[in-house]
Amino acid sequence: MTFRIPEDEKEIFIIRKHWFVLLETLFPMALVFILGVGVIFIFSGNIFPTLESLALKIFLTSALALILWSISFIVWTNWHLDVWVVTEKRIYDVQQQSLFSREVSELRLERLQDITVEVRGFVSTFLDIGNLHVQSAGASREFSISHIRHPYKARDIISSHVDSSQESNQQINKDL
Repeated sequence: MTFRIPEDEKEIFIIRKHWFVLLETLFPMALVFILGVGVIFIFSGNIFPTLESLALKIFLTSALALILWSISFIVWTNWHLDVWVVTEKRIYDVQQQSLFSREVSELRLERLQDITVEVRGFVSTFLDIGNLHVQSAGASREFSISHIRHPYKARDIISSHVDSSQESNQQINKDL
């Protein structure tokens, strides 16, 4: 079953981790592949005399590529499906735990009390990457998403919708 927003809510925006986080994860795998191919083709004949056959070298290279491709697919899937969906009424925190495990939490904007932005380091400052933490009234669990792009802009948009949500609730209370 996929995650769906209720029909009475309008999606404002989606917050996803920055692409640099994906690159940081996939770059070491590319290095492992290059080093693995180098070891298979250059040093394998000296270390393992039975690996002189070109067909065996191609098989080992293909096996390494298949394993790393599968891991890369899982990493990309987890990165792509780990999102915050901000609507007019709620924030939905969709955390993709593993390939077949997902946790969806929601926080009503009217209960939101604190939004914290955290930007650490030169690369994060240069690329405008940061962490966003949201705390609600009486909740023991803090909503947080790390390594998002434009965290201050996301905070400002959420804050403006929290303010408009609170104003509309005050207007409803006055009318009653």
